[in-house]
Order: sequence, then C-alpha cells, then structure tokens
Amino acid sequence: MTQAPEFLGSSSGRKVIMAVTGAILFGFVFVHIVGNLQAYLAPEALNHYGVLLRELLHGAGIWIARTVLLTAVSLHIWSATSLTLDSRRARPEGYREQRWKESTYASRTMRWGGVILLLFVIYHLLHLTAGAVHPSFIEGDVYHNFVAGFRSVPVSLVYIFAMLALGFHLRHGV
Repeated sequence: MTQAPEFLGSSSGRKVIMAVTGAILFGFVFVHIVGNLQAYLAPEALNHYGVLLRELLHGAGIWIARTVLLTAVSLHIWSATSLTLDSRRARPEGYREQRWKESTYASRTMRWGGVILLLFVIYHLLHLTAGAVHPSFIEGDVYHNFVAGFRSVPVSLVYIFAMLALGFHLRHGV
C-alpha cells in the first residue's frame, strides 16, 4: 500500500497518470468524431447513432462511459495541476529572457489549452447534450440539434476555436 502514495507523489507517477488518462480521452475524441461523421451519411444515421448510445447495455453503457470519462478528466486535471504547481515551486522566479529553442507553440500553450478545452466541454454538454443553451433543441433528434446548432455563426466560431485548441493539445499530448 505504501507504493501507491509514492507513485502518486512522484512526478513520474503523475506523468504516467496524465498519459493514461490522455490516451483514454484521445480514444473518446476519436470515437466521438467517427460518431459525428454519421451526419454526412443521412439524418437517420446520426439519429440511430444517438439511439445506440442511449440504449447500449440497456442504458447503462452511456453512464459507464460518462463515469470513465469524468474520472479520466478529473485525474488528468489533477495531475496537470499538481505538476504545474511543482514546477512553479521549483523555480518561483522566471527567467529574465525567454528563448524557446526546442519547445513548440503547442507545448507552451498546454495549460491554457486545457482550461479552454474544459470550458468548451462544459459548453458542448450544455449545447448538444442537455440543450440548455440551444434555442431549438429537440430531445432525441441528434441530427436536427447538430444542424440547427451550427447555423449560428457565433456558435460555429466557438467550436472552430475549441477544435484548434484541441488540435494543439493533441499535437503535444500524443
């Protein structure tokens, strides 16, 4: 039992947690994209995909997936936050001059990108899952919600910006 606190307390252990949870979240993003591409087949295909998700394992599948995702997101945020705080404690005073030779823009923006993605996921769930911020949301009509939701230019811009942030986050994370 003493090995677990040592593992979680080490930066290597927290980086492993970050990598494993990142892989879980990457797998979700990939499956989510494949599911969303059903919209290009036909309205019925996307709606059928929505029904499949709601009825998988007699309705338990979606809750199992949500539990795994919530756990992965929570652990991912915890490990990122603790590693960031450790890094800041190790060098509380910044360098006089910043010169980025080996780092990429994606690696330098991981922290803010993560915050942007968290806020986007909350918005996305309110928009296309709960319908709380979707003016013409119809429960169970995934295709309608998808098409009507993206007819709004500001909403589309939010999604485009978030997908750019996701792309940078995945570029460095993967």
